Amino acid sequence: MTEQSSGRRQAKVLGELLAKVEAQLAGTNEVKVTLADYVRLVQLKKELDEDEPKEIRVTWVEPGS
Repeated sequence: MTEQSSGRRQAKVLGELLAKVEAQLAGTNEVKVTLADYVRLVQLKKELDEDEPKEIRVTWVEPGS
């Protein structure tokens, strides 16, 4: 598994956790969390999203030119 696909998988899991935490904070009792837990999950998701390159440009330079 590549590092990039692992990061995407982790971001997906975090997204699912965030959805569950948001539901619990809205009143359902499926997950026991605190607001601090939620804030840390949001920060972690943001950090994972920032690690992926947005755009990569490659330029070929002919040797000896």
